[in-house]
Amino acid sequence: MKNLSLLFNAVLLVAVFVLYVFHFTKPANAPGSAPSATHAKGDSSQNSKTAYVYIDSLQLNYALYNDMRTQLEGKQATLKNELETKAASLQKRMMDLEDKKAKVLITQKDFEAKAQQLTEEQQKLMELKDNYSQKFMVEQNDMNKRLYDSVYSYLKDLSKQYNYQYIFGHAMGGHILYADQGLNITKMVVDGLNQRYKGKK
Repeated sequence: MKNLSLLFNAVLLVAVFVLYVFHFTKPANAPGSAPSATHAKGDSSQNSKTAYVYIDSLQLNYALYNDMRTQLEGKQATLKNELETKAASLQKRMMDLEDKKAKVLITQKDFEAKAQQLTEEQQKLMELKDNYSQKFMVEQNDMNKRLYDSVYSYLKDLSKQYNYQYIFGHAMGGHILYADQGLNITKMVVDGLNQRYKGKK
């Protein structure tokens, strides 16, 4: 779903573009430190560490996102089919009414009454469409918030564990033009997110 994909990118860029954490007491060379991130050069703090995550890889491999996308696409398809069925039925009835008028099978008074009825039904259908759109957007926003919360919460815990002070979101066309692969923690983040998500399912 293209719109969901764009929203996902926006959510994750907010979640991981700059995750600032205060200095921690764990030494940078303590056992268990992540091998994929290094000290930021020139930082006055010996505990300062920087890393980044590829947004597109996170989107592609995060099970929570894929499950939400599948769920939203299913609901969108159901609502679309319902509206299209109602619209097709209404259009057929309008055409039938016009045909009866053309063949003089209905009085002008009856035609105007039925035409008014169909016009009202058409208006209600438009209102239903707007209502579904609003509900869909609310649900999409709720899921995006859940996605943001899950990513941010995990990165915050990860920062405490490995002393990261900044975790950036790397995306094509973004603000990061070059990044050393040694700072890439995408796989670790994706694996950790999926493991946490799997434990909550």
